[in-house]
Amino acid sequence: MLQKKTGLKRDDIKNNLDDLVKIGWVRQVKYANAMFGLNVENEYVSALLLFFRQTGYIGQP
Repeated sequence: MLQKKTGLKRDDIKNNLDDLVKIGWVRQVKYANAMFGLNVENEYVSALLLFFRQTGYIGQP
């Protein structure tokens, strides 16, 4: 789905997700396929989400 929405190459997405998992911004859960989600417990991710909400870039959860 990320490939379709971003137009990025599959390998680039995997490398970027691996980097984000390493720094704790994203969590990976393994089911039949790997699933990724934001790590909202990470202070930097929380700050980014707050900024995006305050600027109207994203809506409230």
